[in-house]
Amino acid sequence: MLRVRAIIPIKYTEKFVFEEITVILEEIENNKSIIYLGEVFEKKAYSFRRFSEWGKKYEDSKKISDTIAKIKEILESRINVRALKGNLNVTMAVFNLKNNYNWVDKKQFEHSGGFVTDLIKQANGNNKPANRKSPKQDKK
Repeated sequence: MLRVRAIIPIKYTEKFVFEEITVILEEIENNKSIIYLGEVFEKKAYSFRRFSEWGKKYEDSKKISDTIAKIKEILESRINVRALKGNLNVTMAVFNLKNNYNWVDKKQFEHSGGFVTDLIKQANGNNKPANRKSPKQDKK
């Protein structure tokens, strides 16, 4: 049986990388079922890890960084839209978006008053501290 070995360059040149990510972008645009970048790399002779290595190595190349950004935007949008429409498991979508697209949970802080509230009120022209007794009331 004849085995065909993939040709993998020892050094990924800017030209090679741009050609590869352009092919990846075209495949993603043409195949609407792809929602995870790893799916594209199943058929490649190199690993999925290369994609982020290329992004870091060629971050100063506008054409490469723009193409990588476009790929990520398409996939992020597909995941988000499908989850919102109920066509994708929401838990998996959230997991993917947090791990691959830097999404974070909204953090809410409650402040019940005190020093910061007093400063804001004083800045707005109300010189009395919030929820505090005046010094005259403490002496009684």
